[in-house]
Amino acid sequence: MIAGTMIQVLHPAVPASDRFSMSRVFPTTGFRQARRVDWRRWRRGAGAGLCLALLVLVVLGCDRGSDPAPPTVEHADVAGPAVSSKAILLESVSDGGHYRIRARPAAMPLKLNRVHDWIIGIERLEGWSEIPTAIRFDGGMPSHGHGFVTRPRVTKNLGGGEFLVEGVKFHMPGEWVLVITVTSKTTTESVTLPLTIAP
Repeated sequence: MIAGTMIQVLHPAVPASDRFSMSRVFPTTGFRQARRVDWRRWRRGAGAGLCLALLVLVVLGCDRGSDPAPPTVEHADVAGPAVSSKAILLESVSDGGHYRIRARPAAMPLKLNRVHDWIIGIERLEGWSEIPTAIRFDGGMPSHGHGFVTRPRVTKNLGGGEFLVEGVKFHMPGEWVLVITVTSKTTTESVTLPLTIAP
């Protein structure tokens, strides 16, 4: 191959009828550059290809016009089956022994892949006078090594030692834990509440 063209050595014994037409001799090499173009076949092939391409475009255009637009994430119902229809109340004493902490969903039933709220209650145990100054809500699946796919946060003091947590989402079934951390003037204590999310 030279500069993208086909080069053929034409032996004298090859009949002239078998040689390529439209050939010219390279004066410095003795080779002949041969190009044979069957314009009638090319025109038929190009015409058929153009018709096929137009037909595909027309069919695709018709199909696109008849199908409804896919739903956006905001409007698609991505919630899974109900996790539980029974009341859930998780409770434990903090690791420092100064608070009793409770956690429950704000509404039932829980569903997979749906963002929902929780309510946590914090009770000071006898003899402890410090009021919590900061509360953090976290959690995840220790066996899978990941936390929530959302960022839950405490957003409101509901009064009576209860607080609203927004942005909780269980995106898969399995063994979960809720980790609630309470900070006061002189101490930071936490509690880990296990929760099993059934498939």
